[in-house]
Formats: sequence, structure tokens, C-alpha cells
Amino acid sequence: MSRKTLKATDLANIVAQTTKSKAVNTIGKIGSNDSDIDKVIPLNINKIMVRNFARIKNRSDLIDRMVEEFATIGVQQMPTVRKVQKGRDIDIPNGIEYILVNGAHRFEAMRIRAKADPSLAIQEFKLISSSKSKNDIDDIERQFSENNTRASMHLVEIGRLAQFCLDKGNFASKGLL
Repeated sequence: MSRKTLKATDLANIVAQTTKSKAVNTIGKIGSNDSDIDKVIPLNINKIMVRNFARIKNRSDLIDRMVEEFATIGVQQMPTVRKVQKGRDIDIPNGIEYILVNGAHRFEAMRIRAKADPSLAIQEFKLISSSKSKNDIDDIERQFSENNTRASMHLVEIGRLAQFCLDKGNFASKGLL
């Protein structure tokens, strides 16, 4: 598959579209509606793999604050995971059974706490079914929607998502380009 180049004008259109009602409706549908969550399950944090599509890097200041908050009030919004899918997920280390879809900062804070206290390795996660997470584009759309709903994503993060989707060839079909 040849790699398409993301032009600055394409990126500007993507950013502009996030403020349009169509994008807001998509964000509202995915970011704030738990109807696509199949169930909440307890999982061993060590059986979950993080595949961040959007984040440039985790913000250590935010993670440190979450570690403190979780010790006091617990995890208020559980990260979202999906099961590893044969044929879709490659290069998965032995013992990994789930892929993190949303909540990379929360997950990292949970992992830090579990390293300090191994009894915290079992945590509750939202599980989405494979029918609602058919491909990487579905996961990216969900991650983008959640992250952009909370606060505007950095232009570079939006660009990375757009380039990934262009490489996959599915971005236009999602109405985002």
C-alpha cells in the first residue's frame, strides 16, 4: 500500500470539520454514550496492551495527579478495552489478551499504582465487542472523539490521526476528509 501525504490544506479541513455539527454529533454519539459498551469487567492490568494512535506522549503531570486522585477517590471513568482479534492484531506479546482503546493516561496511572501495590493489578474496564471495534479506524474514531470532547487535541495529534487513516485508506469513508 502506498503512503498518501497529508497536505496542510487537508489538515486544516479536518480541524475545521471538528467544529461542525456533523463532527459534534459524532463526538456526542461516541464520546458520551456508553450504549456501545458491552460490559464492565475486572481485568489484570498486565494483560492489556496500549496502542496509542493519537497521543504524542503521555503527560506525566496529568498521570501523577491521577495517581494521587485514584488513591483517594478511585477511578471514576474506567478505560475502555477490546479483546485481541486474530488476523487484526499482530505482534502481540504472549499473555496480552486485551487492547486499550481509550484512557491511556488513566491506564498509565492505574499501572503505576499496581506496580507500587500488586493487589491493585486487577481493575475494572469497559469492554467493547469486536462488532463495535471492527478495525483500527473504529478505535481511532473512538479515541479521537473521547479526547477531543474533553479538550481540543493538539494539531499534531489530529494530523497523526489523519495520516494514519489516510494510510489505511478509510478516512474519507468516515466523512472526516
